[in-house]
Amino acid sequence: MELCLLTGVHGTTRVGTVFHIVGSTSGFGYQRQDNVHFTSPAQYRGKLFLGSVAASQVAKMESLFRQVEIFNNDARWNCQNWVFAAVRKLVGYGFPVRAFANLGDMQAAMAAAWDDWESGTTSD
Repeated sequence: MELCLLTGVHGTTRVGTVFHIVGSTSGFGYQRQDNVHFTSPAQYRGKLFLGSVAASQVAKMESLFRQVEIFNNDARWNCQNWVFAAVRKLVGYGFPVRAFANLGDMQAAMAAAWDDWESGTTSD
């Protein structure tokens, strides 16, 4: 799971920046990837829209992402926990993004987005 900031379109391909953690429970690390061309590979299962961020706020947003604590060597902690903590940090700093009361609520919203994708309700 990752947070994606769409920054443009080239033809029919959306382009953006990805913020996420990479690695495994023994060694997660924060990563930013610029100019990612989003396609729909076989494993793609839709998206969960959280909000829009002004271009002038992207640097602040990334600064907050870099502050999100990463827990290594904990089999119960993964990228979903990081995304939840990153979104909570954005909400706490007044960014206009969707808030979730807890990780379970975010996971339920993700599951609903997946169901919409699988049922054909949405293609994006």
